[in-house]
Amino acid sequence: MHNTEGEAFRQRAMAEASRDTTLLNTEAEASRRRSLANAEADAERVTAQAGSDAVKARAEGDAFAQRAIATAEADAINARAAALSGENQALIAANKLVDMLPALVEAAAGGISGSNLTVLNGSQGIN
Repeated sequence: MHNTEGEAFRQRAMAEASRDTTLLNTEAEASRRRSLANAEADAERVTAQAGSDAVKARAEGDAFAQRAIATAEADAINARAAALSGENQALIAANKLVDMLPALVEAAAGGISGSNLTVLNGSQGIN
């Protein structure tokens, strides 16, 4: 009977060891999965933050470019205004005449449109 008790003790010890091993493996797997899930969540947060930072940087760059263009256009307008003011009245008149040239040519062309013209070459008439 002594041998039977020893066998029962050995089987119980083996069962407990198997149970403990299974429990440790299960806990280890759960810990591994938690770590993996945390790492994936951290990676997604970092990726989202990087995307957000890129959008912000792009917007700031676009705003800077728009400000630079607006400043350059304002400087050009101010330079032109300075050139056309004060003692530069002849330049102002010439600038206005250049702006009006297309309308003047169109009006002159409209005045002779449909006319029957003879072109003379010199004081002797046609040569």
